Amino acid sequence: MAKVFAADFSRLDPEVVETVKLLPDDFWVLAEFNTVGRNVDWLIVREAPDRSPAAPSTLIVTEVKRLPRAVRGRSTDEPWEMLGDDGLWQEIRPTNERDINPYWQAVNTANAIKHWLWNNQPLYADPAVFANEQEFAVWPDLLLLGPPGVIHQLPLRPPTRFGAWWSNVDDWRRHLEVWRPKKGKPFTARELERLIDVLRLRPVPNSDRPFESVQPPSDLDRLAAAVQSLQARVERLEEQIAALRG
Repeated sequence: MAKVFAADFSRLDPEVVETVKLLPDDFWVLAEFNTVGRNVDWLIVREAPDRSPAAPSTLIVTEVKRLPRAVRGRSTDEPWEMLGDDGLWQEIRPTNERDINPYWQAVNTANAIKHWLWNNQPLYADPAVFANEQEFAVWPDLLLLGPPGVIHQLPLRPPTRFGAWWSNVDDWRRHLEVWRPKKGKPFTARELERLIDVLRLRPVPNSDRPFESVQPPSDLDRLAAAVQSLQARVERLEEQIAALRG
């Protein structure tokens, strides 16, 4: 069973959590963190068994999109569209203007992770084996999830052959298990433990029960908690005053 860690549990997709748990024991899965300057949905790392250059670690970033309807994209170099309720195609507008479409969101995140991992090696890596930036080969995946029966209108893969997109979590998981980089840095278990500490990630419980997304408290919940805390403080103050008078 893979080791799964996250920063923001409220953003975790329960189906994806249950899927990555099925990865072999040498997989480390890091999710929902912003330390690299962008939000990272999922970073999958395969622990290297040794320091041999022939055994680099798998590094795959995955951008997850849950979309209610089909997506259409004629090219990776232009905006993609989603089918609207009215039957018309509507452009998907990214929050970051550098992300032309969801594919480029995955690519740009992968590049941000690559630079961050290289630049921050003193924080987690063995100083005797610092690697150059080109050794951090991060593969970008896009996982498009939605209702059953939705068929996306996209090329089979990017024309550059850099990255891939998937619409089924089981196919995506099988790809994670068999994908091997031709080059890259081998990450040891000790380095991955330090990396998780640097990223301030917490372990996601590896229980037999399905993961349930933890919803962040609403404004009303926070107000109610504040009122309860204030009420408790007033009651303690009243008790102290009564004790002094007695």
